[in-house]
Amino acid sequence: AVALGAGGLVHLRQDFSDLYFVIHADTNRLYEALRAQAGNPFDANPCPPFAELPHDPKFADVARPMRQSADYPIPLPELCLYGGAITFADGMTRTRWLICHRAATFPIAATESSVAALHALIGLTDHPPRLAAALAAPPGATSPRGTL
Repeated sequence: AVALGAGGLVHLRQDFSDLYFVIHADTNRLYEALRAQAGNPFDANPCPPFAELPHDPKFADVARPMRQSADYPIPLPELCLYGGAITFADGMTRTRWLICHRAATFPIAATESSVAALHALIGLTDHPPRLAAALAAPPGATSPRGTL
């Protein structure tokens, strides 16, 4: 579960194969990195200033699922580094919503090709990246799905 700044929790899940790693991102470092890459040609949808985040029209689409996440956990955002920019395979709006609602940290999914660089850029040093499938299932379980 991810604690929000004004109270409340959001529950995230990972349900990826062994192609993904989970990184615990420092939200402030992630937001600063997203803002610093403005102008990078690979940043197709630049992150707006913090004051503009609440006005994202897609927030209406994620507000209800975020509130219901205890019963229906939300998939982790999938990030990678491409051309020196943090890019999203999935979860840009979820990430911005978590930033806007002042989550201090939250897990993200990354592929092996980006995991080391993303962890160095935005990861918590006391939480090394872990293979997603290893986090998902308790010993003896066969499902690669898990709630974080």
